[in-house]
Amino acid sequence: MVDISPEDGIQTIFRHLAQDDARTETIANDIADACEAGRKILVLTERTDHLKAIQAALSGMAPPPFVLHGRMSQKQRAELMAGLDALAHDQPRILLATGKLVGEGFDYPPSIPWYLPCRSHGKAPCNIRRKAAPRA
Repeated sequence: MVDISPEDGIQTIFRHLAQDDARTETIANDIADACEAGRKILVLTERTDHLKAIQAALSGMAPPPFVLHGRMSQKQRAELMAGLDALAHDQPRILLATGKLVGEGFDYPPSIPWYLPCRSHGKAPCNIRRKAAPRA
Protein backbone atom coordinates (compact mmCIF):
# COMPACT_ATOMS: atom_id res chain seq x y z
CA MET A 1 0.00 0.00 0.00
CA VAL A 2 1.32 3.42 -0.96
CA ASP A 3 0.93 6.27 1.48
CA ILE A 4 -0.41 9.23 -0.48
CA SER A 5 -1.60 12.36 1.27
CA PRO A 6 -4.58 14.44 0.14
CA GLU A 7 -2.13 17.21 -0.77
CA ASP A 8 -0.21 15.03 -3.24
CA GLY A 9 -0.79 15.95 -6.87
CA ILE A 10 -1.62 13.67 -9.77
CA GLN A 11 2.04 13.44 -10.83
CA THR A 12 2.90 11.95 -7.43
CA ILE A 13 0.19 9.36 -7.90
CA PHE A 14 1.39 8.59 -11.45
CA ARG A 15 4.96 8.21 -10.15
CA HIS A 16 3.84 5.74 -7.48
CA LEU A 17 1.87 3.74 -10.05
CA ALA A 18 4.82 3.69 -12.46
CA GLN A 19 7.18 2.53 -9.70
CA ASP A 20 4.88 -0.25 -8.44
CA ASP A 21 6.79 -3.38 -9.50
CA ALA A 22 3.93 -5.76 -8.70
CA ARG A 23 1.52 -3.71 -10.82
CA THR A 24 4.03 -3.56 -13.68
CA GLU A 25 4.48 -7.34 -13.50
CA THR A 26 0.69 -7.79 -13.65
CA ILE A 27 0.56 -5.57 -16.74
CA ALA A 28 3.42 -7.56 -18.33
CA ASN A 29 1.62 -10.85 -17.61
CA ASP A 30 -1.60 -9.53 -19.18
CA ILE A 31 0.38 -8.44 -22.24
CA ALA A 32 2.07 -11.86 -22.51
CA ASP A 33 -1.30 -13.64 -22.26
CA ALA A 34 -2.84 -11.42 -24.94
CA CYS A 35 0.18 -11.87 -27.19
CA GLU A 36 -0.01 -15.65 -26.87
CA ALA A 37 -3.66 -15.35 -27.96
CA GLY A 38 -2.47 -13.59 -31.14
CA ARG A 39 -3.64 -10.09 -30.18
CA LYS A 40 -2.30 -6.73 -31.30
CA ILE A 41 -1.61 -4.95 -28.04
CA LEU A 42 -1.55 -1.24 -27.35
CA VAL A 43 -0.37 -0.21 -23.88
CA LEU A 44 -0.74 3.45 -22.93
CA THR A 45 0.88 5.25 -20.03
CA GLU A 46 1.57 8.88 -19.27
CA ARG A 47 5.20 8.35 -18.21
CA THR A 48 8.25 7.32 -20.20
CA ASP A 49 9.80 5.78 -17.07
CA HIS A 50 6.76 3.51 -16.90
CA LEU A 51 7.26 2.55 -20.57
CA LYS A 52 10.82 1.55 -19.72
CA ALA A 53 9.66 -0.48 -16.71
CA ILE A 54 7.07 -2.36 -18.78
CA GLN A 55 9.60 -2.90 -21.57
CA ALA A 56 12.06 -4.32 -19.02
CA ALA A 57 9.36 -6.63 -17.62
CA LEU A 58 8.78 -7.91 -21.17
CA SER A 59 12.47 -8.49 -21.95
CA GLY A 60 13.07 -11.71 -23.83
CA MET A 61 9.47 -11.92 -24.96
CA ALA A 62 8.63 -12.58 -28.57
CA PRO A 63 7.62 -10.45 -30.32
CA PRO A 64 9.65 -7.66 -28.78
CA PRO A 65 7.60 -4.54 -28.08
CA PHE A 66 7.71 -1.38 -30.15
CA VAL A 67 8.12 1.65 -27.88
CA LEU A 68 6.79 5.07 -28.94
CA HIS A 69 7.11 8.28 -26.94
CA GLY A 70 7.45 12.00 -27.45
CA ARG A 71 11.19 12.10 -26.79
CA MET A 72 11.84 10.20 -30.02
CA SER A 73 12.96 12.05 -33.12
CA GLN A 74 10.78 12.11 -36.24
CA LYS A 75 13.28 9.73 -37.85
CA GLN A 76 13.00 7.26 -34.96
CA ARG A 77 9.20 7.43 -35.11
CA ALA A 78 9.26 6.84 -38.87
CA GLU A 79 11.54 3.82 -38.41
CA LEU A 80 9.22 2.43 -35.74
CA MET A 81 6.18 2.90 -37.99
CA ALA A 82 8.03 1.21 -40.86
CA GLY A 83 8.69 -1.73 -38.53
CA LEU A 84 5.01 -1.96 -37.64
CA ASP A 85 4.03 -1.66 -41.31
CA ALA A 86 6.40 -4.49 -42.21
CA LEU A 87 4.50 -6.95 -40.03
CA ALA A 88 1.90 -9.22 -41.58
CA HIS A 89 -1.68 -8.05 -40.92
CA ASP A 90 -2.44 -11.04 -38.68
CA GLN A 91 0.89 -11.04 -36.81
CA PRO A 92 0.75 -10.23 -33.07
CA ARG A 93 2.48 -7.03 -32.02
CA ILE A 94 3.00 -4.98 -28.90
CA LEU A 95 3.08 -1.20 -28.95
CA LEU A 96 4.02 0.57 -25.72
CA ALA A 97 3.29 4.29 -26.00
CA THR A 98 2.62 7.46 -24.12
CA GLY A 99 -0.99 8.55 -24.26
CA LYS A 100 -0.02 12.11 -25.08
CA LEU A 101 1.77 11.01 -28.26
CA VAL A 102 -0.74 8.39 -29.39
CA GLY A 103 -3.69 10.55 -28.35
CA GLU A 104 -2.90 13.12 -31.03
CA GLY A 105 -1.29 12.69 -34.41
CA PHE A 106 -0.93 8.91 -34.36
CA ASP A 107 -2.43 7.24 -37.37
CA TYR A 108 -2.36 3.51 -37.86
CA PRO A 109 -4.67 1.53 -40.12
CA PRO A 110 -8.06 1.38 -38.41
CA SER A 111 -8.66 -2.09 -39.86
CA ILE A 112 -6.24 -3.52 -37.31
CA PRO A 113 -8.03 -3.99 -33.98
CA TRP A 114 -5.97 -3.21 -30.88
CA TYR A 115 -6.44 -4.88 -27.52
CA LEU A 116 -5.93 -2.93 -24.29
CA PRO A 117 -4.83 -5.43 -21.63
CA CYS A 118 -5.60 -3.17 -18.65
CA ARG A 119 -8.63 -1.31 -17.47
CA SER A 120 -8.21 2.34 -18.18
CA HIS A 121 -9.70 5.57 -16.91
CA GLY A 122 -9.33 9.17 -17.92
CA LYS A 123 -8.13 10.19 -21.38
CA ALA A 124 -7.26 6.74 -22.75
CA PRO A 125 -10.84 5.53 -23.44
CA CYS A 126 -11.56 8.78 -25.29
CA ASN A 127 -8.37 8.42 -27.33
CA ILE A 128 -9.16 4.80 -28.18
CA ARG A 129 -12.72 5.59 -29.23
CA ARG A 130 -11.35 8.32 -31.49
CA LYS A 131 -8.79 5.90 -32.97
CA ALA A 132 -11.44 3.26 -33.53
CA ALA A 133 -13.87 5.62 -35.22
CA PRO A 134 -14.37 5.05 -38.95
CA ARG A 135 -12.42 7.39 -41.20
CA ALA A 136 -14.34 9.70 -43.51
